[in-house]
Amino acid sequence: MNTLTVHLAEKSYPIFLGPVAESGPSLDRFCAGRNVLFAADSNTRAWQRPVLDLIEKSAMHLECFTFPAGEASKTIDTVLRMIEQASRANFGRDALFIAFGGGVCGDMTGFAAAIYMRGIPFIQIPTSLLAMVDSSIGGKTAVDTVFGKNLIGAFHQPLAVYIDTDFLKTLPERQFRNGMAEIIKAGVLGAPELYRMLKQTSMEKLRADRTLLETAVFQACDLKRRIVEQDECETHSSIRVRLNYGHTFGHAVELLSGFSLNHGESVAIGMDMAAQYAFEEGLCSREFLLSQRGLLQRYGFDLNAGNGLSPEEILRAMFHDKKNRHGKIRVILPESVGTVLVQEIPDPKKLEMFLRKYLAEVRS
Repeated sequence: MNTLTVHLAEKSYPIFLGPVAESGPSLDRFCAGRNVLFAADSNTRAWQRPVLDLIEKSAMHLECFTFPAGEASKTIDTVLRMIEQASRANFGRDALFIAFGGGVCGDMTGFAAAIYMRGIPFIQIPTSLLAMVDSSIGGKTAVDTVFGKNLIGAFHQPLAVYIDTDFLKTLPERQFRNGMAEIIKAGVLGAPELYRMLKQTSMEKLRADRTLLETAVFQACDLKRRIVEQDECETHSSIRVRLNYGHTFGHAVELLSGFSLNHGESVAIGMDMAAQYAFEEGLCSREFLLSQRGLLQRYGFDLNAGNGLSPEEILRAMFHDKKNRHGKIRVILPESVGTVLVQEIPDPKKLEMFLRKYLAEVRS
């Protein structure tokens, strides 16, 4: 089993990469003598029993909370139902919440833990590739509103993260691809070896080769760990915010699609938009633009999937992005593999013109 540590002083925590069953003593240690609420989405039923057996060995009392899988469940109402169940069971501040599922489950359970009794501990056990390499690490917790993704939330670091790639064996191909967008993003941001490896392999090979897959997951997690350690709560203007590469465009596309496009598909489109904008601004080379575009297409992303949207709609949605400051849109733009920058766009008309041109080229 490989272990990474997110070093955040008294909030430091381990990331275990390997079979959860082999981490039983550690999971037992965290659950020992506690009231535990186990939150899971409906897609994970086949994998729950072995994990529940581990928890039941040492937990004082166990509550199970299950909700329908999918972004539509990521609401304050679901969080309140989770909290109400914990309250009815008389859970106090020494309780423990465990998130077992994809990013929606982790984000919501973490947020519920952040606000219940003014903050109780929680553990992340991600079951999707996207959650393993992205949302389970770093302490960002949130729910969506009608105005955009993750607009109600808090920073709340987990006690531990357990990453078991065996859970991915039953993950549908589309959902596996969903996570590949974040792995490709990690390669662009600051893991050149990962980027080169991804160019030399394929999604089919990654799924078939556990060692190769764990290497990719490990490197993506390590990149995120290093960035989070430098800027835990995204207080520096150009450090942790880099992890949002592709997200300013991508979240707008995802929201406007009514979530018919998933997060990874939308981020892939957002990364392509960001690279195209950077190229037109003279920030990155054509070679980089085409290299990243080719890599995204190699892993099956349809970069034309957002072509039914209008530039005006995308621009309006981008104004609700959390990274914006003083009413101005901020985007993360690439210069090369391993180098990105944060740029404020003071003139929305310029961005609208770019979007109009980009979408016209996509449709042609």
